[in-house]
Amino acid sequence: MISRREYVIMSMMMVVVLFLFQFSQIIRDRGNDYDTNQYWNQQLTTASAVHTGVCTTSYRDLQGRPYIVFWGDEESPLGKMVRQWSGYTKENVLFVGESFQKVLGYGKKPKLFLIDASSRKVVSWTQELEELTKQGVSLVFCNLPSYEALQRNQRLTKMLGISSYKEEKTMVEGVRLFEGFLLGGEAIYKRNPREEKNYQDFSLEMPWYITGKGTKTYMVGLKDEEKVKREDFPRILWKNNYQKAAVFAVNGEYMNSLTGLGILDAIVYESSDYQIYPVVNGQCVSVVDYPSLSNENSQQMEAYYSRNTNSFLRDIVWPSLLSRTLREKNKLTCFLNPKYNYHTEQLPDKSLLTFYLQQLKEAEAEAGLSFRYQGQTSLAEKVDYEQRFLRLSNINYRFGACYVDQLSPELKTLLEESKKDAGVHTISYPATGETPLLSFYTKEVTALGITHSAREYSFTKDLELRSVQTALGYSNLMLDMHRVLWPQDKQDLWQYFYEEVSNIMSTFYRKFQVFDQTTLSECDSRVRAMLNARFTTTRTGNNIEIALSKGCGETWFLLRTHGEDVKEINLGEVRKLERNAYLVHVTAPRTQIQLEPAKEVYSYQGPVEFFWQK
Repeated sequence: MISRREYVIMSMMMVVVLFLFQFSQIIRDRGNDYDTNQYWNQQLTTASAVHTGVCTTSYRDLQGRPYIVFWGDEESPLGKMVRQWSGYTKENVLFVGESFQKVLGYGKKPKLFLIDASSRKVVSWTQELEELTKQGVSLVFCNLPSYEALQRNQRLTKMLGISSYKEEKTMVEGVRLFEGFLLGGEAIYKRNPREEKNYQDFSLEMPWYITGKGTKTYMVGLKDEEKVKREDFPRILWKNNYQKAAVFAVNGEYMNSLTGLGILDAIVYESSDYQIYPVVNGQCVSVVDYPSLSNENSQQMEAYYSRNTNSFLRDIVWPSLLSRTLREKNKLTCFLNPKYNYHTEQLPDKSLLTFYLQQLKEAEAEAGLSFRYQGQTSLAEKVDYEQRFLRLSNINYRFGACYVDQLSPELKTLLEESKKDAGVHTISYPATGETPLLSFYTKEVTALGITHSAREYSFTKDLELRSVQTALGYSNLMLDMHRVLWPQDKQDLWQYFYEEVSNIMSTFYRKFQVFDQTTLSECDSRVRAMLNARFTTTRTGNNIEIALSKGCGETWFLLRTHGEDVKEINLGEVRKLERNAYLVHVTAPRTQIQLEPAKEVYSYQGPVEFFWQK
């Protein structure tokens, strides 16, 4: 039994604690300027300042500048990938037709000669290709002629460094990517027999080539080591030193998609003393259709979670997302949807808008708008409806980013007509390969493609992720909440969705957290800087100088060396990503980087481990 004095003291302490908690909450609410988007930037570079490489069919257009030749179909997936790569790296590309004899007579030789063997009769031009290698021009076979055609042509066989032909078609167990070619280290893409889900989606049937001395292998197909020696594994990507040049070969169609961007950069790196090119340095996580501000589909939510839609999103989904954000140190861009189903009479809730803007502000996240909808309406009507709702809510928040399932003429017209009022400067959408991953959609608005859906991980997606990170230092990972809010089967339920996404994000995507975590608007500023970058690089001894042209702001570059470390940087910042790879932040018109021989000693650490053995 307590005394009256102890009772009074305890009561006073409880009152004081209650007051402190309430007071701190009041201070936090008043200090939360939730209706201000701290990431929205009014002064952004427009499309008129964009600088890309010159892509042409005329040698005169190059005006004596360094260039790369593409011998293939300009309109093929491979040709479109090369054009996109040129825009990012600022490399000049000369597209040539069936005959390329004129290239042999040009005064300035190309840095690389890219070959599309699927659209050109390579065998008939063996002598001319040999002549290029004698002149020191490196060749890149972006795909190979048929197994039979190569086997009959001894000169091409020697040029490619093939020592023996085993089988025209063989099945492999998986694919191995060696360390040092793409960012992210070594990877073994082989099915884990202890996992229910099979991530293996590589084409496992391929021609079986073995390369000889003087070659360097970057990727191979895996065979049973009890039956086949490692040195006899089928080659997928390799380099052969031939004449005065290097000859690269890709056995398969790896170059026809976004994966080709990083592979091309890695090939340039492997054929040069060093390599430096502009990148984004931005890793985004886009949460699409979250939060929903209308109490739609509540009947189904009640059946699954014993809560209506609003309660489910606020009390179950948001704490989980916030916990994951803090754990993985991600910066979210949440594309809220005031109303999705225009068949219903449910209205968006103003109080929910305020609540989520406060929560996103505290989590250092950004709010965007989802342009998804269903019902008898148009995109323009949906946008007009949402703008009226936001005005009636007395919210001054500038929604700089929006999400669409696909780019369309209607969207472009809408953005061009309402650019002054809406304030949208960034479109996020699932990249399909038909349009560049990063580009200006209108003069003022950029399109930042979704690189991957967090629920659709596979081995080819992992290789593509490594390639895009190597080429751009960029990713835009999508958490699509639409199926959670409108589930079609049991696997769409939140508990299964969250578990699957968490497992994938915490394992396969963590290796690139060396790049900056950004919201979409932050990333947009960096994309514009990369697209706008006009620069020159020169090397004298151990010093590399980067000179930015007038009007270019701070820009990020990826520097790759061969056995050299950065000793010092003047007027800039540098971050080591991995062995021989550095992220350079250039903040002045001229930045100097001093290199020195690497001090680290690298040694063999035993056989490689598979993903599930780590």
